[in-house]
Amino acid sequence: MEQLNEHLTRSNIYALVGLLAATYFGNWILGYIHVHWQVRGLPKIHSGIEYFESGLRGQLPHIPFIVPVKQYTLDKPWKKYADVGCDLIALTQVTTSYPVYISSNPAVAQQISQAPMRFNKAVHDFRYRALDIFGKQIVSTSSGPEHKRHKAVVRGCFGEEVMENAWNKIVDALQIMLREEGVEDGGVLKGVRDVMVKTTLLVFGKSGFGIDIPWHIPHTNGSILPFPEALHSVEDSLAAQLLLPQWFMTYSPSSYLRRCAKAQRSLVFHIKQMIASRQAKLTAEHAALDKNEKVKPPTDLLGALVASQIDVQRDQGMEKGLSESEIVGNIFIFSIAGHETTAYNLTWALAFLALYPDVQEKLYEEVNSVTGGELPTYRDVKALPLCLATIYEALRLRDIVMTLTKVATEDTLLPYTKWDPSSPTPSTVTHHTHTIKKGSYIVTDTPAAELNPFFWTDPHKFDPTRHLGEPQGPFVGFSMGTRQCIGKRFAEVEQVAFISHFVKHFKILLIQQPGETWEMTKERMLHATQELTYTPANFDLKLEKRI
Repeated sequence: MEQLNEHLTRSNIYALVGLLAATYFGNWILGYIHVHWQVRGLPKIHSGIEYFESGLRGQLPHIPFIVPVKQYTLDKPWKKYADVGCDLIALTQVTTSYPVYISSNPAVAQQISQAPMRFNKAVHDFRYRALDIFGKQIVSTSSGPEHKRHKAVVRGCFGEEVMENAWNKIVDALQIMLREEGVEDGGVLKGVRDVMVKTTLLVFGKSGFGIDIPWHIPHTNGSILPFPEALHSVEDSLAAQLLLPQWFMTYSPSSYLRRCAKAQRSLVFHIKQMIASRQAKLTAEHAALDKNEKVKPPTDLLGALVASQIDVQRDQGMEKGLSESEIVGNIFIFSIAGHETTAYNLTWALAFLALYPDVQEKLYEEVNSVTGGELPTYRDVKALPLCLATIYEALRLRDIVMTLTKVATEDTLLPYTKWDPSSPTPSTVTHHTHTIKKGSYIVTDTPAAELNPFFWTDPHKFDPTRHLGEPQGPFVGFSMGTRQCIGKRFAEVEQVAFISHFVKHFKILLIQQPGETWEMTKERMLHATQELTYTPANFDLKLEKRI
């Protein structure tokens, strides 16, 4: 009898497990069918896993239906849309119970950006949650009250004093770079990408924290790393910092990961100390002033952020400001979003200027016409439109962020365009709308949107003048709308300062390898890898000092 009961009990357990598995599998099948039904009428790319948004999407092998890398045409972003004659493609993924749409239409991206409550930021995605390792920050906040609270404080730290300081500091950093690399009077600048990363790190140390960072950062072994070393180590190990929890790195058998953990702890320690110091100093200065007087705004980002925090809390109440961890989180996002992306875009800009010397000479003429032969200063920034257009054009052709993801908060219509893919020069397009359901993901494929031939004339051509006057199409490089990159002007000022001074001092020349044609040189210099961001390859340039 006991054996019979035991057998029945075991059978019941097996039956229950089987029923649960069948129910789960059945629900999954129904969900997958429902997704296919929702995207009917659109071209599709099928995959086994959610992959298009992955920072590793360019690193994995092509596996049909599982990881269809070739269908994503990552090296030729517009090709997948050209092949199907449609600027909206549905991704049907086994691992997601909701539709994912990718769009290469910049006008649609603009429309989405203007309706942040209908198309909310996909803050639950890993890419955004990972950015919160130091604290919640403006990039990973949901549209609405939380984002407004962060923005109220953060926007206050990008005043004119900070902008002018950023200009001056990158000019100083350029001189340090030229001296340390031994090219003050011209010569070969080796490893341009790495040099740009070091240069912009110097700028961020000074304009971000008011701290001098040496060109060559020494390696130490103390329990707390010095601030320059901690900042450099965290940024240099960004993939590990974002992907792995602190406790895992701390107790890892890998000495590299343990050092990553130490760098993270050290950076947080230093930033918190600086926040406390700035708060005490600014609070004391406020207390010493009359009611209508104002404290002189700090010129570094951390000081400006703390000052803005004090102003918001004083004017709107303590609950409207940011917590200490949120201040740390926002400073961290300034670092990775401002320092690395600026370095990479300057790398691309120098590559394009070397490849297109006619544009380089036009920049030189613009700088001289504005400054009368003198060196440009911050007051000249608005008078150098071609310098700014060059920065935009480099970003258009080599988009660094790669995707902008939103999630629909309600059922809505999404416009898209179709044309005949068999025509080499399609002239007739038809306009349509597709109903997307609440919970669907909409990804703006920014590299493809910036190469869309229906918006950009001769889209693969490097032509900064397309950004002068009436724009050819909505530019998505800095995002748009209320979620536009809040440090956009800071980045523009930095890069215009760098480019205007660089072309004032030097001609930038190609270094071609033996037997290499211009096209081969271009392909080598513009090669990139898709990591957390679109990362340029290293290359050398020859600098010829202007007389």
